[in-house]
Amino acid sequence: GSMLSTNRFRILFATFCLIAAPVFASETSLTNFITARDGKLFEGAKEFRFISMNIPNLLDIEDNVPFAGENPWRLPDKFEINDALETVHQMGGTVARTYVITVRRTNDLPGTPRHVLGPGKFNETAFRTLDEVLAAANRTGVRLIIPLVDNWPWMGGRAEYAGFRHKTKNDFWTDPQLIADFKETIHFILTRTNTVTGVRYVDDPAVLCWETGNEIESPPPWTREIAHYIKSLDTNHLVMDGFNASKLRDESLEIADIDIVTTHHYPGGNTTSFALPIFQNAARARGKKA
Repeated sequence: GSMLSTNRFRILFATFCLIAAPVFASETSLTNFITARDGKLFEGAKEFRFISMNIPNLLDIEDNVPFAGENPWRLPDKFEINDALETVHQMGGTVARTYVITVRRTNDLPGTPRHVLGPGKFNETAFRTLDEVLAAANRTGVRLIIPLVDNWPWMGGRAEYAGFRHKTKNDFWTDPQLIADFKETIHFILTRTNTVTGVRYVDDPAVLCWETGNEIESPPPWTREIAHYIKSLDTNHLVMDGFNASKLRDESLEIADIDIVTTHHYPGGNTTSFALPIFQNAARARGKKA
């Protein structure tokens, strides 16, 4: 009996010690930030190439459907976050792409978790989940591509930013107030200190790049301004242009603050080959952008 009591005391004592001071789990297998030059990505002196996948539910789960549940939305838990990134790691993946930083919608059910609740209003609980995601990314060595806003309404995006100010979704690209609101979100994210690791997001090598958005129809002046704003706050990370097209636009290859360009390819229509347009885009980007 006395031995058991001593062990209980030790366990309790250890627990109180942990509560008394913040202990940051800043465990990481990553040493370098990914850099870009001559249209290629590098990890240190070595070229960085990868093939991997999106994890759409990594930041906000949209299909949690328990029998008695009233809301299909919830934040992922630690197990799910670690399981997803560890799975990518075990398959040999070194990168994953999250879905977007979410925005509150007018038709959200009560209790729906979103990152952005209004202009300059942010949900700390949702961002603590992102803290966990970045901690797991460091642990597993899987870097993240993080799109900052959505073109589409599924998790809230440009139409929701516009709606907060009683404007239309196309005003998002040109209206100074809406651009300022979006910049406030970017500032909040990039300058945030992770509550799990103690590392500021701008200083976290687990971020491969910030993507301007997911499948956005952004005019070049908007892309130029937002990419420049990201770089003004964060000199460590690359910026990816999230412009939605199957063919690269010239402006994306010319904007200095864009490091990585993307194209999007879907079946249907008169598409006979995915490979051909991808090869053509790669040839156009060669030596300019990754």
